[in-house]
Amino acid sequence: MRASDYLQSYSASIIPGSNGALDISFTVRGTSTMDELGSTMIVLREKDGSSWKVVKTFLHTDYINMLSSNRVLYSSKVTYSGQSNKSYYAVVTFRAAKGGGGDTKPYTTAEVIAQ
Repeated sequence: MRASDYLQSYSASIIPGSNGALDISFTVRGTSTMDELGSTMIVLREKDGSSWKVVKTFLHTDYINMLSSNRVLYSSKVTYSGQSNKSYYAVVTFRAAKGGGGDTKPYTTAEVIAQ
């Protein structure tokens, strides 16, 4: 079952690297070749005591690798220099558009601890 008339499937994850580095990677599949496909926004949150604070917002207008065109499938990533032993999660907003119509869907990653 597809996610919408434009989005076939989508997923994202945070991959911890060394010294607090985080790769936020995502994959999205359209229902056909799309005029736009990818992510328009990624909001990264860090655990601060018992609450979560936004530490970075990635926008497709600032990071050109977040949104592509003329594709059925698109994968990419953004990176962030986090702090070791801190917990993070991200909300990735996916987008697929074709012929003047489109759809966006949010996706929340699993929580990870930076290395």
